[in-house]
Amino acid sequence: MSDEEIRIAIADAMGWEISDPPEYEDGALMGHIRPTPNDWRCWDMVPDYLSDLNAIRNAVGLMCEKHGWKFQEPYTNTLMLITQRRRQGCNSTQKYFWMAEADSRQRCEAFIDALVILNLYTESPNVETKE
Repeated sequence: MSDEEIRIAIADAMGWEISDPPEYEDGALMGHIRPTPNDWRCWDMVPDYLSDLNAIRNAVGLMCEKHGWKFQEPYTNTLMLITQRRRQGCNSTQKYFWMAEADSRQRCEAFIDALVILNLYTESPNVETKE
């Protein structure tokens, strides 16, 4: 998946509506949150999940609140595998430390994989880690 596809997939899961084709303002992806019954549409910058660790952390937290262990388990397992690929030869205790140090892109990859496992994202992600 391209960076744009990853951003759009996560934004969609988080309730953002993105125009087709996507619109940008000062290099930032633009969209609005899907309205709730007591809400109005607000056009704003979509969080840059790929480079903002706080944004992807919040997205993961919201998905864990919404789906519980169904999301948390595949997300955690995938993140562990992604970080282990970079840290060959680590023992079982170290893998949790490497997972804690995962960058935002690695967390996005795990997020997309968890969405696929839960059938919340139907396209095959084929996300590759950038070294």
